[in-house]
Amino acid sequence: MTMHVVNEPDQVMSLMPRRKVLLVLENAGGGTGRHVVDLAAGLIRMGWSVDLLYSTGRLEPWFEREVAAIPGLKLHVLEMATGISWTDLRAAAGLRRFIRSKGPFDIVHGHSSKGGALARIAAAATGAAVVYTPHALYTLDPKLSRTKRIIFAALERNLARLTHAVVCVSRAEFKHAREIGIPVSKLRLITNGIDVSGFGHRIDARRQMALNDDEFCIGHVGRLVPQKAVHVLIETFAAVRAQRPSARLVIVGDGPDRRPLELLAARSSHAEAIQFLGARDGRLLMPGFDVFALTSNYEGFPYVLLEAAVSGVPVVMTDVGGGEEMVESGTTVVARRAEELVEQLKKRYHHAAASDRERIAIGRRAAERFSLQAMIEQTCALYESVLGSTI
Repeated sequence: MTMHVVNEPDQVMSLMPRRKVLLVLENAGGGTGRHVVDLAAGLIRMGWSVDLLYSTGRLEPWFEREVAAIPGLKLHVLEMATGISWTDLRAAAGLRRFIRSKGPFDIVHGHSSKGGALARIAAAATGAAVVYTPHALYTLDPKLSRTKRIIFAALERNLARLTHAVVCVSRAEFKHAREIGIPVSKLRLITNGIDVSGFGHRIDARRQMALNDDEFCIGHVGRLVPQKAVHVLIETFAAVRAQRPSARLVIVGDGPDRRPLELLAARSSHAEAIQFLGARDGRLLMPGFDVFALTSNYEGFPYVLLEAAVSGVPVVMTDVGGGEEMVESGTTVVARRAEELVEQLKKRYHHAAASDRERIAIGRRAAERFSLQAMIEQTCALYESVLGSTI
């Protein structure tokens, strides 16, 4: 008997049936968008055939540029409303038609609340295994009314019946998912991973932010929306600045809260030390911060925490998703009260003179701990585990 040996990887791949996955996303931007871009590229590298279906309602320009540059990624647009809407029925029907016409798909993977809900409803009874990553369950929001919390928790429990696996990106989100009644048998923990390319350098970043060498920079990167509670940071900064005159606050990002936040900053007695830079690539500016501050009401595991860690920048944050993992990295402090936030920011002032060598060492450890390749491999392993399984 003769045996034909194929040595070239591309030849091997051509002889093997490629698994097909459909990624569904409504919020094409922010940390969720970053996760999906990195996941799509990683899955293709691992030999998967990947279709990405997204909405343009919250599309950010960088997302559109980056997905268009991924070789082999098949792109499709389906408009989805951000909140609950009567158009959801039309979107679900359109998504089901897409799955049936472009499939069969081995995996349908919905991201964030809307993408996850529509993906699970549309994929039911199509033969695909269904995976859902919330990227911060809506019920994590502490400002949600009791009635809404009950309703959305019930929706998540019922949709879990249509789901093979629910992926939580932090231990805090995993714990909360159990608390609202999602069966633990459905839950998987896969923390976010980060691509370490594309980051700037400290000298260049501080030049772009017009910072002097002796100025202590508190930085924030993120969409300016109520969830991020940036007003808390602005109010906190006044107390820090009163004792640390060289402190500066730099806010990177845009969103519906920008104008109210600018007005709040203008009324501050330290308005001259606060600057809004608008939508910029946070990876280029993060190395210029002396401390990164996160004041969100709730999170899954925001990518800005990973970007700060890889940049070697210490973090002071509220007690939200990702905090437990970041504290273990040794560069993060969780503040549970506004007064504690002020004190921790002032303490970081004394540690601002970390050398470039120290920052590089911190960043290298973070990159190893939160490896993008590990996230991709764990997701592939999850896909393989749910293929052929029953709900």
